[in-house]
Amino acid sequence: PTEKPKVTFETLADRVLPSVLEHKKKLRELIERHGGVSEVARRAGIPQPSLSRLLNGASRPRQTTLYK
Repeated sequence: PTEKPKVTFETLADRVLPSVLEHKKKLRELIERHGGVSEVARRAGIPQPSLSRLLNGASRPRQTTLYK
């Protein structure tokens, strides 16, 4: 069995959070280039509020939503 690595709060704050925020920023820029949140959500077949929560909050989208 493989042990899961221990992730401390400091690790999250110092390493993981900046990476997540950078990915969200890039995703937001890409979405804006393709017509904005409403248009991308419509074309992807996902609810606009779900995409907004992904970009603006700390929500964890379903795997099917990420796939779309």
